[in-house]
Amino acid sequence: MAIHRYQVALQHTSLLPRDQSINVLYFDTGGVNLIGAGSPEQACDGIAGAYESKLKTMINGAYAGIVIKVYNMTAPGVPAGAPVLTKTYGFGPVSIDGPCEIALCLSYSADDNSAGTKRRRGRVYLPWKGNDLRMRPTTLHVAAVLDFGEELAKIGTADGTTWKMHSPTNNSSHTIESISCDNEWDTQRRRGLRATTRVRRDVQ
Repeated sequence: MAIHRYQVALQHTSLLPRDQSINVLYFDTGGVNLIGAGSPEQACDGIAGAYESKLKTMINGAYAGIVIKVYNMTAPGVPAGAPVLTKTYGFGPVSIDGPCEIALCLSYSADDNSAGTKRRRGRVYLPWKGNDLRMRPTTLHVAAVLDFGEELAKIGTADGTTWKMHSPTNNSSHTIESISCDNEWDTQRRRGLRATTRVRRDVQ
């Protein structure tokens, strides 16, 4: 078995690298090959499938593609920063676009609750569609995010693949045991688009 790092990038229609929405996941795959049953390719297909089947009507419509880069965490001699596999998927959310700095967060833990240490927890940030930005996420939104998390946990399980929480600090990995989503938007201005124009007006 081998642990791989999956850099999942939602591609913004601006085509600018800085406008991508990137999350990192880890899977311990059951096979020894890059393709086939229990492989990193199967995990990539599962990740893209989870976005497509569970979030197509929820994700911000400004994102129109998924690129997943896979990095081997355990094989010796692999140059740092060199992906062993890259896969590109079409992804066309049916929702409208909106502010890219607003997301809904899927939290996951290597414990049966959220009380574990920080190194045993992680998050996936999901940029949300513009016409759903009311004061709080609804129960429908929360359920969609949890369904997405459940779909991630199912990837390749029949072939020995396991979704993992990885701590780079102490180089340890643990199986994801629980997921959660609360009714609060996550907002970070750095995820927003860079200004392309500035309008100035004299008032005196």
